[in-house]
Amino acid sequence: MVQGNVLQLTGKHALIATKTGVITGALVVLMSFLPFKFHFKLPVLMFIGCFFADLISHPTHFGLAWTEALCTATLAAVFSYVITLSPAGKKLEEYLNGS
Repeated sequence: MVQGNVLQLTGKHALIATKTGVITGALVVLMSFLPFKFHFKLPVLMFIGCFFADLISHPTHFGLAWTEALCTATLAAVFSYVITLSPAGKKLEEYLNGS
């Protein structure tokens, strides 16, 4: 939303980001019950959840109607993957995979 300009962060931005995050979290929790077991489960679920959450929580600020959602979801999935490489992330992935 602020396209890299941190000085543009406002209360309105925080509210929209929180709304997107809550919707993403709810979707990821619901999708985590799907019986798929693979290494990239959490980042893929994060991408899907964040993409749809961003689409429904606010209109785009650049490009096509889905461009901002795609960028946000991609970044969220990358962060999610990096976190899965940490010790805490490995425990979370074990839990999600039922190991």
